[in-house]
Parts: sequence; structure tokens; C-alpha cells
Amino acid sequence: MDEKSRRNYLGRRYADIEVLTAAFLNRNFRVLEIAGHQIKGSARSYGFDSLTGVATKLEDSAREKDEEGTMAALREFENTVKLLRI
Repeated sequence: MDEKSRRNYLGRRYADIEVLTAAFLNRNFRVLEIAGHQIKGSARSYGFDSLTGVATKLEDSAREKDEEGTMAALREFENTVKLLRI
């Protein structure tokens, strides 16, 4: 994967933080579940393996409508995204 594509991908994950936080505040677990699933499927292909596990946690906790688990997964997602480097 080229550097520009990876930067664009990472930029989209930064944008996800705000969108997913709003979804959580609105208790829209379906949006969180879908996002987790999509990120889980794409992160590794862009070389961001650390996002795969976090996205899996987000998907699973949102599917179960586990507020505490979803909040924890969302925080972990945000922290992980902020640590990623190209």
C-alpha cells in the first residue's frame, strides 16, 4: 500500500472518532457495530494491524449493546488511532 493511501486511510479513522463518539452518545449501536466491522476488515490491508483487534472489540460490544464495553472499545480505538504513524 502506498503512503498516500495509508495517510488517507488514517485520516478517515481520525474522522471516525467524532462520528463514532456521536453514535455512542445517541446509543446508536448499529452504527458502531458496522464501523467496527468495516475497520476490522480494512485495517490490516493498510498495514495498521493494531486497529484490527480494537475494531473487533468495538464491533462485538456494540452488537451486544454493552454500553461499558463499547465505551471502553471506543476509547481504545481513539487512543490507538492517535498513536498510529505512517
